[in-house]
Amino acid sequence: MSARWAAERLAERGALLQACVEALAGPVAELAAETLDTLRAGGRLFFAGNGGSAADAQ
Repeated sequence: MSARWAAERLAERGALLQACVEALAGPVAELAAETLDTLRAGGRLFFAGNGGSAADAQ
């Protein structure tokens, strides 16, 4: 494996990560705001998952 090959793969992953940031930043911020509104209003949040994903959700 050459340094150039590694640099190209890392650049590809960086571009993918940036696309994810651009696509998900708004929805994540909206979810965070809704979560805060729910908790401040005395509501409850329920987490669901299977095994490790349930623990990660908490």
